Amino acid sequence: MEIIVNERYAEAGSGDPVTLQIDLFNPGTLKILEVRMDVATPLGWECEMVPQALAALLPGARESVRITADSSR
Repeated sequence: MEIIVNERYAEAGSGDPVTLQIDLFNPGTLKILEVRMDVATPLGWECEMVPQALAALLPGARESVRITADSSR
């Protein structure tokens, strides 16, 4: 599986949420089952991923995941 990150840098002011999009790509010939993601954030930050998990990623498929990190929650 490849993780494609188009935005490698995001700037936010104090209390502003930061949203990034990543793409998960399966270049292989077999489907990948139960794809789960985890993000490590700085102390005091919370993170939301949509979707949080994928049941399967088929060969040649590409799925987008939106990640929003927020320090004001």
